[in-house]
Amino acid sequence: MTNRPIDDGGPAFPCPEIDFVEPWFGMSLRDYFAGQAMPVLMTMLDEHRNTLFLDGETWDEMVARNAYDTADALIKFRGENQ
Repeated sequence: MTNRPIDDGGPAFPCPEIDFVEPWFGMSLRDYFAGQAMPVLMTMLDEHRNTLFLDGETWDEMVARNAYDTADALIKFRGENQ
């Protein structure tokens, strides 16, 4: 694991400042992308639910890690192709 700064893609659903209320940014685009990847990963990897993975990683941790890896790849691809 590296200590590189993570590009979170900015806010997923930004809401502009309205009537002197602070802007609300909600979740990051990275969190949104990871959440969208989770159901597919859970379905694809369901048969391995009772397996221990690298370094004792649980199934839940493996799915979450893969979801964020997918989100990071989407953000990187998005940045390179805008």
